[in-house]
Amino acid sequence: MTKKVIFISGLSGTGKSSIVQYFTNNPLPGFTFLDFDHGKFKAPSHKQDHLEWRTKQTQWWLKIAHEEYDTKQNIAVICGLCLYPRNIIELKEAHVFNTQNIHFAHLTCDPEDRKKRLYNRGDPHQWQGYKPWYDEFFAEMSEAFEINTSHASIPKTAAIITEWIQKLSK
Repeated sequence: MTKKVIFISGLSGTGKSSIVQYFTNNPLPGFTFLDFDHGKFKAPSHKQDHLEWRTKQTQWWLKIAHEEYDTKQNIAVICGLCLYPRNIIELKEAHVFNTQNIHFAHLTCDPEDRKKRLYNRGDPHQWQGYKPWYDEFFAEMSEAFEINTSHASIPKTAAIITEWIQKLSK
């Protein structure tokens, strides 16, 4: 198996943390699922600029992914709203991986489903409707594997992810 790292991104409420929890409870041999937000650095408040934090956090997760492979031969799957793919592959910490071995996916869902999920989990402040940066986000993620979670249960979404990442690991 080749050293790889997988990033699964998505807006708040699309299911990233639920996927990490699912795979924590149902481990997939050869893969370690990690929650981007629960890394080394504490997230700034939602009113602050997150770019510096996302950069530091991504650099740290790339180091962890490298260690995960070297110590356990596992591929790290990092779930969270990280940097854009083009920014990640430019980081010096990414250079321990061949560029073709850094993979990206993103979770999407219908806005009304996201809103309901955010309110149900007690995070209504995360729902602000449409934001102009969403267009940039979706354009940047256009080459990434897309998984729409609107009408898929967590186990169904996990099955889609499992099939995709197992293909990547060959």
